[in-house]
Amino acid sequence: MSHVLQAALYYAELGYPVFPCAGAMNPAPLTAHGFQDASLDPKQIEAWWTEFPSACIGLAAAGLLVVDIDGPGNPWLAGDYEKAMSLAAAPTSLTPGGGRHHIFRRPAGKTWRCTVGRLAEHVDTRTDGGYIVAPPSIRPDGAYRWVEGCELDVPRERLPEPPPWLVAQLDQLADRATPAPSPHTSPRVASGGAEGNSIPSGQRNATLARLGGTMRRVGMSQAEIMAALLRTNADRCRPPL
Repeated sequence: MSHVLQAALYYAELGYPVFPCAGAMNPAPLTAHGFQDASLDPKQIEAWWTEFPSACIGLAAAGLLVVDIDGPGNPWLAGDYEKAMSLAAAPTSLTPGGGRHHIFRRPAGKTWRCTVGRLAEHVDTRTDGGYIVAPPSIRPDGAYRWVEGCELDVPRERLPEPPPWLVAQLDQLADRATPAPSPHTSPRVASGGAEGNSIPSGQRNATLARLGGTMRRVGMSQAEIMAALLRTNADRCRPPL
């Protein structure tokens, strides 16, 4: 059994419907109805990967909120360490092109739709009606991989919800039809993350170390990481270190 098929079966076991996508630069569904054919049935999944052994894993985003950031040098949230830190709390994968997928549980009652470039340039969101490609899928320019310590290894009900500042921005986008302003002119939204995301004393060291490692792996500098960790310690650790 290939490691890709093993991963697809594992995601299905956790409750995430999957389907095969072409192993191309822009992986497209190989099923007749795309993400709508996504399944939790291990027999169906094995049949798909028997027919398409080199397929990528398509993961339906129903019930999720995935923040899709394209490019290794994307300036979105540059300098806003607290917001960048709050994204790193979610399972995070790196794409072959240097982008990132942050995977959250969509809050109850939200009817957001997928967006393209509305949060910021080259920043998309995926939810009901969309999908992402999950590790360890391979396309011609490389493989998708999880950030160490931030793998998708829990069922949906145990995923974190998006931070309050992101919820507020997505609610604003849902309420208006015009494109979102550029990140250089958009009003600052009060940052969330402290409320409802406290870090108890027995988890402080491990959580801060994991978050610091995640930020380093996605290219943040030592100074940026230190500033973010100090703020997180003050706002979320109970009690602070």
